[in-house]
Amino acid sequence: HLWLIFITFMVGITFMVFITFMGDTTLADKRKDRDEPNNRQGAVYKIKCSDCQASYIGETGRNLNTGLTEHKRATKNGDANNHIALHHQLTNHNIDWDTTQCLTYSTNYFQRLTLESWSTNLEQRPLNRCQPLPAPYKGLIHVVKNTGTSNRLQ
Repeated sequence: HLWLIFITFMVGITFMVFITFMGDTTLADKRKDRDEPNNRQGAVYKIKCSDCQASYIGETGRNLNTGLTEHKRATKNGDANNHIALHHQLTNHNIDWDTTQCLTYSTNYFQRLTLESWSTNLEQRPLNRCQPLPAPYKGLIHVVKNTGTSNRLQ
């Protein structure tokens, strides 16, 4: 519903005010939706192949659902610039979209790149290339891989 109300505060000055009613959806509902994992912005995420051990680690400043939609579209259209689509094209493997997981969040672009690189370097068969990690991180990756320490980012 949209109502238009004219309010006159002083003689000769009239303001137009638009009032909308959102129905059953409240502002609290909208805030809750934004807090759902796939709706939060700034995700570092993992998409797995259904038919082999390959996985893709990605990052997006937008919400995860938007990024997934773009990867699905690229795979459907055979976009050779998309690592997931290329894997699907070359191997005819299925991508396990349903088990996509958000590894962590950050609204800072450079933090997301570092977290994406960290996670990609921990993968046995990454589908993507990533930014090189500084030397201290490479030493930590070696320790984490060789000790079996959890690679969970939280």
